[in-house]
Amino acid sequence: LFNLGFISANLQKLDEAKNYIEKAIVFAPEKSSYKMYYLDILDALFDQSGNPQILDKILSYCQELLTIYPNDEGLVYKTAVVYAKMGDWENSVNYCERLFSLNPNSHKACSQYGLTLFCKGETSQAIEMYERAIHLAPNIPDSYLNLVFAYDKAGDFNSAFELVETFIKKFPNDPSIEIAKDYLERQSEKEPEENISNSIDSALLPSQTPKVERVCEVVEDADITVGEKNEKRNEDN
Repeated sequence: LFNLGFISANLQKLDEAKNYIEKAIVFAPEKSSYKMYYLDILDALFDQSGNPQILDKILSYCQELLTIYPNDEGLVYKTAVVYAKMGDWENSVNYCERLFSLNPNSHKACSQYGLTLFCKGETSQAIEMYERAIHLAPNIPDSYLNLVFAYDKAGDFNSAFELVETFIKKFPNDPSIEIAKDYLERQSEKEPEENISNSIDSALLPSQTPKVERVCEVVEDADITVGEKNEKRNEDN
């Protein structure tokens, strides 16, 4: 049943995958990996539909599992993310701090904490967290772009430009590369030409909304899941 659910999810048949995984959990309730994967399916369903009732279900399930696995870093992190998607910044911060208590070097906690601080308008503290996340995990792309937009909001355009250049050189095949290039295109219309490196490709693609901005506007961030996929890809490499 779990394998059928996994295959269905890969085929983007999320409702079908959800049903299979629910049945797999009934037959093997001791399998914590099934339960965590079920949360991933619910996340994907929320990203697809934007239905807030799914977030309520994810949160309820996270809290239930935390009573069984209170020190599970992945579960604590996912709870922090869910609260952020709900716009509950205070509880998101609480769970980020809980994750720090379990693992002081968690780059995930730094990244999520930075996102929450950014959305609360605490930009300087967000920058500190993103910088720390990059120091801890220099091969995770998402923290770089989030830091770019934090620098931008703080008015530190030179640092933002330099980091975009670093991102493009370091992650040329990342799915978010067009977001980085588009940022340079939009900012070049406001800033002097000499602030932009000649090494940046001038053939820029159409505008996309930066992921960190979309989180705060929509209060749900469908790209957190994408970020986790990017992280898994980089770990595999």
